[in-house]
Amino acid sequence: MRRLCCICLPLLCAAALCPVITGHAADLPPGLGGELTGKLAVRALQGAPPLAWRVSLEPTGTDEPLRISVSAPGLNLEAVAALPQGGAAGTWRVVRGSVELAEWLRPILQANVASLPDDLALTGTVKVSGAGTWQGSDLRGSLQARLLDGEAQSAAQGWSARGLALQATVALDPVQVAVLQSAQLTLAQVEALGLKAEDFRLELAGVDGNRLEVRRADFSALGGRVALMPFIFDPANPAVRTTADLIGVALDQLAHLLPDALAEASGRVSGRIAVNWSFAEGARPGTGSLTMSDASQATLRLAAAPGFLTQHMPARIALLPAWLGPLAKWFSPENPAYDTLRRIELGELPLTVDRLRMELYPDGPDGPRSAVVEISARPAAGSIVEQVSFTVNVAGPLREVLELGLNDRASLDFGMK
Repeated sequence: MRRLCCICLPLLCAAALCPVITGHAADLPPGLGGELTGKLAVRALQGAPPLAWRVSLEPTGTDEPLRISVSAPGLNLEAVAALPQGGAAGTWRVVRGSVELAEWLRPILQANVASLPDDLALTGTVKVSGAGTWQGSDLRGSLQARLLDGEAQSAAQGWSARGLALQATVALDPVQVAVLQSAQLTLAQVEALGLKAEDFRLELAGVDGNRLEVRRADFSALGGRVALMPFIFDPANPAVRTTADLIGVALDQLAHLLPDALAEASGRVSGRIAVNWSFAEGARPGTGSLTMSDASQATLRLAAAPGFLTQHMPARIALLPAWLGPLAKWFSPENPAYDTLRRIELGELPLTVDRLRMELYPDGPDGPRSAVVEISARPAAGSIVEQVSFTVNVAGPLREVLELGLNDRASLDFGMK
């Protein structure tokens, strides 16, 4: 991004504090050497520790006589440089660099992000390397950042990320200061909205207006794979607005989202769901749909719901009118489908699913309808009942349904088709 970052800031500050060597090396008096030290408060990063800097020039005529070091709690950076020669720019390279996320990422985010959760916690160490050229305050080159096994979480927003690994390249130039060229981020595990994701992979690059282009984002979740469509991300106002393709998601992983409807399920579904997330509001469910995968053999067993199916069908078939009294009763044989439907609604008889479709809806003013599940199925063991089709309407705020399961803020409405 085209902003001064915690990685390049110390090097740029130290270079700016070296006017004594901005000329040609040949112009320097023989044997000139010395040291300058000081402290620098980065006012743009409120809460960041002050930087202690040190610049030394070796009088021994070495190839890289200039040594620059910057240190602070959670930050340690050291670079060496060769002086400009005969009008040609000098060179620089980072020989040692590390930045602790806990000390530095929070003030950087606070300076660049509109809102952060108060309990945002970050851990991990970024290792820094890089090289380039310089002449006066004209600093060019690139920096590489590497992070292993970092963590981030916010209990207030209900999300956490573990096993963060980052590889990033930042280009330096005197006009735009710092531009993120490319970055690859992986996460071992992410938890949000009561769901867990693993093997998260993210690839992005800098674009105009201080923004980032997310070119790849995919992860494993719910027994399948989820891939986000490319989108633009603005660090100044962090938000994600895109769609997610769900591939081969396991029904048994989704069954716990509807505990009052399904006792168990197997098979896989695929589909597409809108993704909405921001630092200010956290994750929010969006519209979407899921259908049964073509090659999937899905089965399910309903949670016990007496009357769900049998309320639409009599236990006995009336062949004669009721006014005939006992005679009518004698000529009313048992309905052969009734017992099968009763076993299905009590969760005693599993169903083989022929068609399954789930639609998710954003919450209305009162959350009137959050999800609709349409199912066409048949008894797995075979029976006189060839097919059962029904709809489950989930009412209530979808956020509560997904985060907490069905509770007093959500309800189910079963309907036969």
